[in-house]
Amino acid sequence: MNAIYNKAINTVKDKDKLKAEQQLWLRDERSKCVDGVVTCEPIYKLRIQQLEKISKVGNALEEKPLDLHKAKSVCAEIAKINDEKTLGQLLVAPSIEGLAPEEESKLEEANGFLRNYELFDLPLKKNHPPTRYIKISSQYPCATINEIDTIEVALSNKKNPATIWKANDDTYYKKIRSSLYLDDVFILYHGHYYILSDAGSEKMLSWIKPENKTQPLCTIKKSIQETVKTAVQKELCNGIISKSVKPLKWQNIPERNLPTKPADQYAKELEFRYGKGVNGITYLSADIDNDGTAENIAMITSPAGSDRCEGEYNATSLIFLSKDLKHIRDNPVAHITTDYSVESVYLFQDKTYIGAGSLVYQISNNEIKRACEFGFEIKPSFVDHYFDFK
Repeated sequence: MNAIYNKAINTVKDKDKLKAEQQLWLRDERSKCVDGVVTCEPIYKLRIQQLEKISKVGNALEEKPLDLHKAKSVCAEIAKINDEKTLGQLLVAPSIEGLAPEEESKLEEANGFLRNYELFDLPLKKNHPPTRYIKISSQYPCATINEIDTIEVALSNKKNPATIWKANDDTYYKKIRSSLYLDDVFILYHGHYYILSDAGSEKMLSWIKPENKTQPLCTIKKSIQETVKTAVQKELCNGIISKSVKPLKWQNIPERNLPTKPADQYAKELEFRYGKGVNGITYLSADIDNDGTAENIAMITSPAGSDRCEGEYNATSLIFLSKDLKHIRDNPVAHITTDYSVESVYLFQDKTYIGAGSLVYQISNNEIKRACEFGFEIKPSFVDHYFDFK
């Protein structure tokens, strides 16, 4: 019942009216079975049928195009629905039917290999055959990318596979939709089809026009506020949150300590000195273990293995460098820092603190001492940007 009601409330235009009707049903109808006057099953069955009908009417295909005013309203409503965690009620289910063997061959030819896919048949126009979309799943070392593209299926021309599958040249949409977004889903809302592209804290909403062109509408973001969860050093923790306490800056290794020409010699030297796969290194000097002597520690950059993963990542284990910065030396506190990483280093009241994720800790007297633990408070989603209509 709850799922059917949420779907209906997300599709109707007059939400207050449906909410009032539901309250009346709870008071006048459901109360009968709760009080034992009648059995609940027929009462619930009838109400579910009514809500399903309301949902279908609310999502009847709307051929009137969106204008900028309506688009802004839809963006705000989808942002609210996303916060209410009822977005799943708007999702369009994939088609049961799969690609024909000829179509799979063409898809494989276009991509180099056949990836996992789902098909969606969307009736964009009344009294017209549906437009077929494909959602292709690509596995990368750092993530699974699910992208939606258009395919055209020439059912009357199975003998010519070259006409079976054809990518849609939707240049404006593809230019806007960057590799930042890792997942696409179809939603049906108030008679229009949309693609919602997800990048975690940010989403992009795009309207699928009846003529099979995709118009980016807006980006929707979640506002996440960092908070102090626990604090042993309250002044330090509050200073990090307010940014009045700033981390030390990582610096480049001086050029005199590294070869500059040619490029391949530089790469070989990095690998020889700092390990295989290293393509960049920065350092800072600080009294990491608070014993009165400054040490050089490094932040190493390595390839992530895919362009879709932003090309590289930073190693976050605690790495000590020699005084001349020419090689990695043994970690003197390895026995207590195995489970700890380093992303930032702070100098506060003549003591050194290390930040890693939600934790700030101190190494002192051969022990790990936690200074701060941070949490996050999620604020309501908001529309961050509107795109130009094309």
